[in-house]
Amino acid sequence: MQFTWDPYVPQLVNAMPPYLLEHYLQWRASTYMICFDIVELHLPDRVMRQFGFRQFVPAECDTNVRLHNTDRRGKSDISWMTHHGQYIELWGNRLQHIIDGHPMEGHMDYTDPYMVWYRLITRLYINPTYTPPSTHYQPAFDSITGYVSPTQ
Repeated sequence: MQFTWDPYVPQLVNAMPPYLLEHYLQWRASTYMICFDIVELHLPDRVMRQFGFRQFVPAECDTNVRLHNTDRRGKSDISWMTHHGQYIELWGNRLQHIIDGHPMEGHMDYTDPYMVWYRLITRLYINPTYTPPSTHYQPAFDSITGYVSPTQ
């Protein structure tokens, strides 16, 4: 099976409600999204083709599970605004972190740096007996070695 990533085409975007399009640029903001106790990374650099750009090797990011282990049980006295203050500040500055790129034309070549990296970190065949790790995040680019080994 082959997967083809289609960008947001004009017909799809034009059919969206106006209130979604008011914030179109923010779709590419590399930031944290917050809802009370929930904090999630928004990483548009990992899906650049969705926005019609060439895909590049994504930057390293914090994938620590501590953000996913927070819940509201027994914590009615917590000020989430204070507790997640650093992420709220980053959200406030989201327009300063818009990911941009070069328009994608045609198909990505087998030797493209992203494809080379992707093959290194991706399981090319599905093993039905494989047990996934506790985290399901895609490994990131390593600034020292250049790539993250699929065995890390």
